Amino acid sequence: MRPAWLRAAWSLLGLLAVAGAVWVANQPVSSVSMSCGKSGDLWLDGAPHGADCSDSIVSVIGYGPPVALGLLLAVPPLLAAAAMRRWVSCLAVALLVILTFVGLTRWSDFWGYLLGAFPLATGAAVLAALSIGSPRRSPGRAGSAVE
Repeated sequence: MRPAWLRAAWSLLGLLAVAGAVWVANQPVSSVSMSCGKSGDLWLDGAPHGADCSDSIVSVIGYGPPVALGLLLAVPPLLAAAAMRRWVSCLAVALLVILTFVGLTRWSDFWGYLLGAFPLATGAAVLAALSIGSPRRSPGRAGSAVE
């Protein structure tokens, strides 16, 4: 059986992703709208009438995108915590790296916050390396290492 701290560390990464999404939801919409930086006026598709650059992201674009961001960032480490399999750990790292590149290509809009996957991917890579290095014990026989 893998160490319990490894499962806790994967779970902590997932919780950090959720906390990051909550933080993003409360940021001013000026952080995702280039029009705010250029003209000081909010020009964002779907923005409610009267919204301005100092309003929070969730009040202007709704709960959908921040919830999706939280799910995209939290699901890979939480799946790794639930499965505790080496291949799932490696898959979680790969998914977080892909999300980082998506965030890099979308840096100027809301989905640029996917760049938050980079520190998660770094932590996940360390945890996956530790997972690969730790033998898994068979529950049936004490002392036998199995994959």
